[in-house]
Order: sequence, then C-alpha cells, then structure tokens
Amino acid sequence: MLKRLIIIPLLTMLAACGHTGAAPDAGSLTDSVQPDAAPAVASVKTILNEGYVQAVHQLLDGAKTSLKVVHFMINKDTAGDEIVKKLGAAAARGVKVQVVLEDSVDDNLGRVTELAALGVSARLEEKTLYTHAKLVVADGARALFGSSNFSWSSMYKNNEANVLVTDPALVKFFEGFADAVYKSPASHPSLTLASTSLGTARDDGGTQDKGQSAALV
Repeated sequence: MLKRLIIIPLLTMLAACGHTGAAPDAGSLTDSVQPDAAPAVASVKTILNEGYVQAVHQLLDGAKTSLKVVHFMINKDTAGDEIVKKLGAAAARGVKVQVVLEDSVDDNLGRVTELAALGVSARLEEKTLYTHAKLVVADGARALFGSSNFSWSSMYKNNEANVLVTDPALVKFFEGFADAVYKSPASHPSLTLASTSLGTARDDGGTQDKGQSAALV
C-alpha cells in the first residue's frame, strides 16, 4: 500500500503561521499566493474547497524553472483540460515539467499522451503500486498537496482540504518525493530527514509493509 503523508501537528503549525479564529471563505484563501516572488518566510497556508483552483493555477502559471506533479488523476473534463493546457504552456516557456499519474485511472493514459505531445515529461505509475498523492511542487519553492484531484467535481464542487508549504526544507523534502516517484514509480521513495521550525519530515522506513511513511512531528 502506498504510504500516506501525515501532518501531525497541523493545528500548531497553522497557529504559528498566524491562522487563528474562523476560517476564511474559499475566495480569500489564496490572496497571498504570489508565484512570481520568492516566499518571504516559511509558512503553511490552508487551501480549502474552490480556493484550490486559484492556488494550483497560480503555481502552474507562475512557475519559472520546474514543475513536479504526482497526482492520482487528470480527469477528462473541463477542469482537467485546463490543467493539461497550463502544464503544456509551462513547458512551452521553458519550464521543466514532469508528471506522474496513477496507472489504474482510465483517463490517465490519454492524458499522458496529450502531455507528452506538449513537451511534458509524463508517465504512469507502475501497476505494482497505487498512487493516491495529489502533489504539485513549483520551482523548488512551493509545495501544494492535500485531497483535491484534477477534476471538475473535486476542484469546483467537493469539500476538499489542502496546504501550501513554502518552508525550504519541507519543499525540498516533497520535491525529493516527486523526483523519486518519477524516477522509480514501482518502489516507495527513501527520504532524507528534513528538520524545520515548522516540524520535522521524517522517513519511518520499515514500520509497515517494509515501506516508508513521512510525518511532521
């Protein structure tokens, strides 16, 4: 079973980043996301429901050097079409784009073919594992992950919860995960400990099913 990325002290982390009181509405969740500028401070920002649309579109549109995507699916609908278009546009402007999608989803093979035609390095996960991650890493500076799929219902209708991380050590950790899955999609990544003021990302190798799980503690 593919191991989960578990956020243990999320409430503590969000409080440290100034998230207190009532949650903002979806439209205000991504106002401070500025993909063209380097993050001023390490942070973890909550991205809920339709707020994910703005957050992920800004990452894809604003990427300068690299985009690394590990996602369960790119659905064959208008939301998925927009993701493919933005990934292709990034590749066209010289961004190095790599994408890994789950093998068992019917639409994904066609999406990989479309992306390859647009200059994106895209592949399917191996049948020996199941990829359920929803991760986008932009320019080695921002990592967006959580529950949202690249589908219309997930991005515009469902209740979804995500976080946008700008802490350099944690972003490097998740970028390493994306690189390892792309390079060897038939095995679990072996990740290097990453410590930060926001927590510690660690590799609990061998604790379950001889695999790895990462946690912030």
